[in-house]
Amino acid sequence: MNFPKSDDLYARAQKIMHPVTQTLAKGPGQYTKGASPKYVKRGQGAHVWDVDGNEYIDYQMAIGPLSLGYAYPKVDEAIKAQLADGITFSMMHELEVELAELVNEVIPNAESIRISKTGADVTSAAVRVARAFTGREQVLCCGYHGWHDWYIGTTSRSAGIPQATKDLTTAFEYNNLEGFKALLTPEVACVILEPFIYDEPKDNFLHEVARLCKENGTLLI
Repeated sequence: MNFPKSDDLYARAQKIMHPVTQTLAKGPGQYTKGASPKYVKRGQGAHVWDVDGNEYIDYQMAIGPLSLGYAYPKVDEAIKAQLADGITFSMMHELEVELAELVNEVIPNAESIRISKTGADVTSAAVRVARAFTGREQVLCCGYHGWHDWYIGTTSRSAGIPQATKDLTTAFEYNNLEGFKALLTPEVACVILEPFIYDEPKDNFLHEVARLCKENGTLLI
């Protein structure tokens, strides 16, 4: 399969954008070289077309949010209708209240609704709330949680993160309960993890993590 337009765009991007992607998970390094396009043009349902006209099934669905698929008619119609009234304002909008009420219907035990655009923003907010609530600073994490300092300092992409910030977060291995126990000290404000990564939880791993957090006065995110 050939990607002349994708390759041309990539060459242009290399001259002015470092790295060439605004979102790491969308970069060509995440896909098989020579078998995947670098740039897409449009999407419909579960399918996307690259700039060279090749068609694919997008199993990632825009890295998660498009559960209804691309160009879903009702969603597109609602967006077009709102465009006529404007999409960003200096004050609050009634849709914020309506959306929060809908979320609360689905999650009735939610004491408060906070709306944000990105996973990185949400996880960072949750960690800050946990620190404020517990009065503690240490964080244990497992899985992927965005690019903000508190998390990315635990990875190989930690250049530019102060050591003092790195020292406040420690990563632990999924399904390694003994390793987790060794890290769970009275100074830990919260534990944040993806409930399912590559392997299924073994030996009640998630239940045990929740139990240990409760005993330690640590919030589980």
